[in-house]
Amino acid sequence: MHIAQAAIKNIVNWVQHSCLLLIQNELNRGLSLIHTMKTVGKRRESAMTALATGEMLAEGARFSESIAHLAKTTFVPKGVYRYKSHEAANRHQQDCLVHGMGQLAAERA
Repeated sequence: MHIAQAAIKNIVNWVQHSCLLLIQNELNRGLSLIHTMKTVGKRRESAMTALATGEMLAEGARFSESIAHLAKTTFVPKGVYRYKSHEAANRHQQDCLVHGMGQLAAERA
């Protein structure tokens, strides 16, 4: 066995031993290793159905409308852009974002 392999094996053994000690300490203190998720709100997930209903269609439309209002624009004008590098593309996107946010701030002031 090479020295590097022996060192890696020792490190793995140490990590396993440390993890076992941590788990043992948690159990000795009476703590659970399984944490439950906190539920917020009352909305229930709809069951999957083979046929669409008008209620589900309306719910989907409300969801789409809500998402559409989150960001009305990316501030990048429509068009096809070709860049010499990724850095140039990132710079253009950032410049458009800064310009658009500046316009929004001016409109809101």
